[in-house]
Amino acid sequence: GRPPLKSRDAHPGLSKGETMLGMSAFFDGSRLRLGAVAGLAAAVAGLASLLFAGTAAADHVECGDVISTDTRLDSDVGPCPGDGLIVRADGVTLDLGGHRVFAASPNGPAENVGIRLANVTGVTVQKGTVEGFDAGVFINMGGNNTTEKIDAINNINDMAEPFAFQPGAGVTEQPDVAAGDVTPQQWMSQMICTFGDGFTTESSDNNRIQKNNVIGNGPFGGITLVGDSDGNQVEKNTVNENNISNWTTRSNGEQGSALCGATLPGAPGMQRGREVQAIGIRLEGPGADDNVIEGNRVEDNALVGISIHSYVCIPPEGFETGVQEPNTGNLITKNDVRRTGAETFEIDDFADGISSLAQGPIGRVTCTSPDNTIVKNRSTDNMRHGISLGRTVSDTTVNDNLVRNNAGDGIHVEGPRIRDGELVTPGAVNNTLHGNKGLKNAEHDGYDGNENCDNNDWRGNRFLTVNQPCVADGGTGSLNGPGRSGEAPGRQDDGPAANRGRPQG
Repeated sequence: GRPPLKSRDAHPGLSKGETMLGMSAFFDGSRLRLGAVAGLAAAVAGLASLLFAGTAAADHVECGDVISTDTRLDSDVGPCPGDGLIVRADGVTLDLGGHRVFAASPNGPAENVGIRLANVTGVTVQKGTVEGFDAGVFINMGGNNTTEKIDAINNINDMAEPFAFQPGAGVTEQPDVAAGDVTPQQWMSQMICTFGDGFTTESSDNNRIQKNNVIGNGPFGGITLVGDSDGNQVEKNTVNENNISNWTTRSNGEQGSALCGATLPGAPGMQRGREVQAIGIRLEGPGADDNVIEGNRVEDNALVGISIHSYVCIPPEGFETGVQEPNTGNLITKNDVRRTGAETFEIDDFADGISSLAQGPIGRVTCTSPDNTIVKNRSTDNMRHGISLGRTVSDTTVNDNLVRNNAGDGIHVEGPRIRDGELVTPGAVNNTLHGNKGLKNAEHDGYDGNENCDNNDWRGNRFLTVNQPCVADGGTGSLNGPGRSGEAPGRQDDGPAANRGRPQG
């Protein structure tokens, strides 16, 4: 069965509300996805469709129809007040024929999906546009499905929180719960949204998400692999401008209300930690293993271009999360990642091209995901680091990448966190970083925050600037150096921090 709780956490580190106690400390900066709620929503949507819409066997379909045979649309479908189309048969092809499936605006209080693949295998969805829903295409369970040549555009979750929120209080102390009007479980399930992506898989294996245009979705991401989603191939997609702020204009034109459940800073929806959390391609998990992210063009997204997430490894007392596992064995290769944070940097300065995230509170609630591979990517012009490994990230391979013109470091390996002279969390160690090229990065081409690089293996890289000699050991330390160990150990940058603005040239 599906784990009852998913970690929807795009909050690197411990920023706002770090000292909050009890359940509120767990909620701070953490997006929780309730799998059981998603399953219930899918079941209700499917039942409503069966009762009121009927099964679509012809080419002309309408909002909420269930697809059970090969279908090619003969017209646009919409505006849909609920789900667009629901596929419930294995092995069928849904060809949009160049047409749109689009949502009503606003699209209702529930979380609605443009095309929902409900526990099916061998399905192909292709050639059209899905626009304006809380999620564009949702692959729920099942596997071996293909989505290709779909334009997933402006699928934005605009769910509003239904209950009051008291900053700094735990769930049981929230006003509506304390008054006995709702249970803690009801409060959590309705204050925390599930969708907010162009494409989402939920515990679904061996799917191909390829050759799609994924633009302007959020506030979670463009393409997101959630739960135990293994062996998926995300390749040759254009993933641009998934940079939706949580504090924005709603689909009905209302100004100043946050998306996805938060109407106040610090509330348990998306503004719990960061105002912008949208990511281009998001390996969220927990337990998303052996996926291949290859050959995608990822531009102008918000928090990270391509991310690997932590998982809840130590749930707070009294809070059960089910089986939780890291996201391991994933390959991120031959992607072109550019301009992360270009539109949102003034709101939130966490803007890395590719990042294995350390999402807080590390060690007390969450653990990072080890044993992933990041090779042969281009990460350029991002508003922070080109490639970064967060605290405690280990056994990760970062080889043969080009990092250029980034406003922070080209490759950044985070060191330990020390507070009041005490070790809070270790740095990222036991990682392999070989054969990378860095140039014109504003701070360093290569940076390791661990003393003497600890057990990170930097070898054969071509860097002009490094923060300590061990980053260049076994390499050149110079863009035009000879490439033999010890001949050019690199230049230490003892000067002031570089300007964090976008590098030129």
